[in-house]
Amino acid sequence: MRISNGSNTIKIYALAIGAAIVATYSPPARAADVDHTLDDPFALSLEQLVDLPVATLTTAETRETPASVTTIDREMIDASGARTLNELLDIFVPNVQIMRHNFGLPHVGVRGVIGDRDDKYLLLVNGKVMNHRTQEGAFTERDLQLLGDIRHIDVIRGPGSAIYGPGAVSGVVNVVTLDGRSFDGVEVTGRVGGVDQFASMEARAGARVGESGSLFAYYGIADVSGSSQSDSPLVYGVTGTSRGGEVPVRPGEPIAIDVPDDGRMYRGRAKHKLHAGYRSDDLSIWVRWTRGGMDLPSERGTLLDPPEGRDLDQMSLDEISSNEFGYHQFTALGEYDWKLDPRLNLEFTASYDALDFERLRDRPDLNTRSYLESEIYGRILAHWRPGTAHTIAGGISYSREMFGRSSPGFPDLPPATQRQPEVQPWDTDTWSFMAEDRWRMGDRVTTFLGLRADNHTYTDIFWSPRLAVVLDTGAASTLKAIANRSQRRAGDDELRHQWLETETFADPEEINALELRYDQGWSRPWSWAVVGYFNDVDIVARNSLLERNVLLGEFQTWGVELELRHHGDRDDFRASHGYTNLIDFTLEDATSIQGFSAKPYGYGNDLANWSNHVTKLAYTRHLSDRWQASTSLRVYWEFAGARDQTEWNSQLATPSFAFGLADAGYDEAFGANVYWNLGAEYRPTPRLRLRLDGYNLAGLFDEELNKRNYILRVSDYRSEATALALTVAYRF
Repeated sequence: MRISNGSNTIKIYALAIGAAIVATYSPPARAADVDHTLDDPFALSLEQLVDLPVATLTTAETRETPASVTTIDREMIDASGARTLNELLDIFVPNVQIMRHNFGLPHVGVRGVIGDRDDKYLLLVNGKVMNHRTQEGAFTERDLQLLGDIRHIDVIRGPGSAIYGPGAVSGVVNVVTLDGRSFDGVEVTGRVGGVDQFASMEARAGARVGESGSLFAYYGIADVSGSSQSDSPLVYGVTGTSRGGEVPVRPGEPIAIDVPDDGRMYRGRAKHKLHAGYRSDDLSIWVRWTRGGMDLPSERGTLLDPPEGRDLDQMSLDEISSNEFGYHQFTALGEYDWKLDPRLNLEFTASYDALDFERLRDRPDLNTRSYLESEIYGRILAHWRPGTAHTIAGGISYSREMFGRSSPGFPDLPPATQRQPEVQPWDTDTWSFMAEDRWRMGDRVTTFLGLRADNHTYTDIFWSPRLAVVLDTGAASTLKAIANRSQRRAGDDELRHQWLETETFADPEEINALELRYDQGWSRPWSWAVVGYFNDVDIVARNSLLERNVLLGEFQTWGVELELRHHGDRDDFRASHGYTNLIDFTLEDATSIQGFSAKPYGYGNDLANWSNHVTKLAYTRHLSDRWQASTSLRVYWEFAGARDQTEWNSQLATPSFAFGLADAGYDEAFGANVYWNLGAEYRPTPRLRLRLDGYNLAGLFDEELNKRNYILRVSDYRSEATALALTVAYRF
């Protein structure tokens, strides 16, 4: 759906939501049945505002949140035994899938939307966007075996640009950290992992200061060796040889090529996370530093089919397969809440962020990328309540972003990006306007009308509207109808390069989405929800001949999500199932070769990088005051679109090595993926916690069940290692 059709799109949204209201509206409830505890946000402290529902600029009761939001709290984090943020998202968030990639961290997809880079969603810490703007997207934080600073994580499924800005195409992940009020005392935690080897140490401390202030500090360090090729085999779907026939490769068998251990840390450097902050009723200040990264196998084409002219005979297999990337990120943020009167307050935010990216390759024909990007950001947001029915929020923000500076990690090398190997530093400016009106129409109906506009140096103005209607249907149930548009701009490296070459702006990537959600059983032991959604997605890709990003094609999907939860005195059970169906996929140029779906070529009717069905279960049981047991299960049922992709590719006159190449009859990568974790926790004293976790235990029965598929290279996979971890935590 193109920008020029935006007005018609909004009309369709309005009609759809209006029809939903008419179809479901019933007479108003008695005033005694309605909870208005959050009608007056201006009496709340800054700390309380942090805890309000996400996905809105104004305030709302949790049940009114105008989005599908999964909150992963501290108790869930500890009970899951999860080692990384990626693993947490995979365990708990409905219809989220994780796939591997040859060029970086495993990628996160939501409702069938997943890309060649992790730039379809925004990763936030305490509301601050942490995405890499030059090219990579949301690639920091997710690889760290360090989760002790997290209070909770809010995950929004579906577009979120109207609130959070460009890039929130598939969703938003907001990590909210602990402070001195939510954590008081000192705690030290040590973890050690076997098979998938790592060792970590974390320390956190929180304290009250004065009447309203609090301090919090956290530091964690992790040494990560990863798992060997024998414990986490890398498997290709093609017959081949490496280095001129020296090492044979057979489809469906673990390759015998020397590749890095799975998850091995970048350049042998330990991973770090530091967070410290001060919070009072009206002031919040925090700083954060992270360092991480991984060593990955090079892509299949490099290992099996190196282009002519490369002198590989003098290089070891380990050198050929080296593909390391790493990062440092430093962020400092201050926020002040100024209450002018009981109905008006101003929120001031200022931040500085520096993100250093490095990609190291021991290949003379591939350049090392090293550069620093930084940002100075400011926002003023007003909250105004003109009457009992309306709450209005509006504001402006400004971002000054600086690119192509020298990398502190490679101080002897000049900065080099993918599109500009001899880059000259450049700056951009982004001005943004945002507004939202929350209107309580009587006792049962609440509407949210929002709009955001973003003006970047190298793009046209992006318009991101949202309309949501929430209907209280009684008996602790709600019905939500949501219409959204979100947009994403290309990486700033590509935007700059296109402007220098053609003096044109790149096309934006856009999603228009409709969602209908019904929740039943708020604040009761049993609760459930059902969601239906429709997405219309434009795909933008780089055309190397034109030297610019162009619209590649458009696809539409619809889907259903089911959620079930029981929260009792001694147990917690969560279950979900997500289904995504591809309606249509059209290409602007029918001759284009792409790896998102084979449907445009007449093969199948599915997305190539997605399992249509995904089921998730998580259960925690308090066996006694000292003992607790937990388990989680994730099932990706089948990759039908990947099978179609390989069938199409095999029919090409010159098969593409990048998009699903496989031998005839090969089928192993396309079956179910099953990830089963099991944990037990013992508290011998109130201060001491001991925990043992087993990961990917389905691999004890069949190693193929643990496989994690690659995006685009859909016939390849690497199995997740069946592993153990021991945790010891002591609170002083």
